[in-house]
Amino acid sequence: MKSHKELDSSLAEAMIVTIRLPLLVLNGELRVERANPAFYDLFKVTPGQTSGRLIYDLGDGQWNIPALRHLLEAILGGEEHVENYRVEHEFEDIGRRIMLLNTRRIESDEALPYLILLAINDVTDREQARFELEGQKEYAEKLSDSVREAMIVLGWDLRVKHANKTFYEVFQVGPEETEGQMIYDLGNGQWNIPRLRLLLEEILPKEQSFDDYEVEHFETIGRRTCFSTPAVSIV
Repeated sequence: MKSHKELDSSLAEAMIVTIRLPLLVLNGELRVERANPAFYDLFKVTPGQTSGRLIYDLGDGQWNIPALRHLLEAILGGEEHVENYRVEHEFEDIGRRIMLLNTRRIESDEALPYLILLAINDVTDREQARFELEGQKEYAEKLSDSVREAMIVLGWDLRVKHANKTFYEVFQVGPEETEGQMIYDLGNGQWNIPRLRLLLEEILPKEQSFDDYEVEHFETIGRRTCFSTPAVSIV
């Protein structure tokens, strides 16, 4: 039967091998003691190109990254752990990667040198998707601002996601009074209009599109007749 120490070692080994996050185990000289399969898969290297090597020499020097040096120097200087340390780098084989690094200094109970566990969270795809989404949002906002009719964009919960310049001009309000608000709360409740509720809560869920739905209302700017499509057009 295995001792508790042997069981702990077997559990640690199983975790390193099975976890999907790329991991490196470094010794006090910053040489690679272990790497897991996820590391080899992501960075397209083999154990022979990795084990026993100084981390900065990996990939023919591609890991000689100033930000990584700064992080590991902090650990060598006595910092026990660092979380979500952002590193961006262009690797020759796999291209530009954005990584969040988590490091932890592992002290030994015996007269053995400490180890450093380096976990690598590759967030490249997530960051790219966010960048593209923000770009699409900016494009949509510029497009809506170029429309001469007043326009608002609502979320699924009927809260205002965006309104264009014409909307603010026509209804004499600002973004701080509009964005994030329920449409029925706009203008101190002036948008709580029965025909608008009918449109948004009963007609829209059944009809994917509609044109020239007429609504008459509003106090602050005087009576207005609105012809609504999936965006609100003011005439």
